[in-house]
Amino acid sequence: MSKRGRGGAAGAKFRISLGLPVGAVINCADNTGAKNLYVIAVNGIKGRLNRLPAAGAGDMIVATVKKGKPELRKKVMPAVVIRRRDDRTYGREGNGTGRFVLLPYRTDGTGPGPVRRT
Repeated sequence: MSKRGRGGAAGAKFRISLGLPVGAVINCADNTGAKNLYVIAVNGIKGRLNRLPAAGAGDMIVATVKKGKPELRKKVMPAVVIRRRDDRTYGREGNGTGRFVLLPYRTDGTGPGPVRRT
C-alpha cells in the first residue's frame, strides 16, 4: 500500500465531524468586536445536490457579522473555525447556539483562546 496520499504519514486518519452547515449562526472568539457570525459558504467544498456544505474545526469559511460593531456588519469576510463547544459535542441541545467559535481571518484581532490542532 502506498502512502503517497498522506504525505508519508503512517497510521489511521480520523474523520472530523462537520457540524457547521451553511446558514449557521455562531460565536466569534477574537476581540475585533464581532459577536455572532453567519456562515455563507465553506471554502473547498464543491457539494452535491440537496446537501448543504458543512465545515469543521480547521476549515476556512466565508461569513458575515450578524451582531457586533457597525463597521464590521454587512461585509463578507473570511473566517477560520478554530474550536468546538467546551463539552466536545457537535449535537444540538437547547437553542443550538455556540457550537463553534470562529476567528475572522484578519490581523486586527487577537486573543482567540485555546485553538485546536489540525
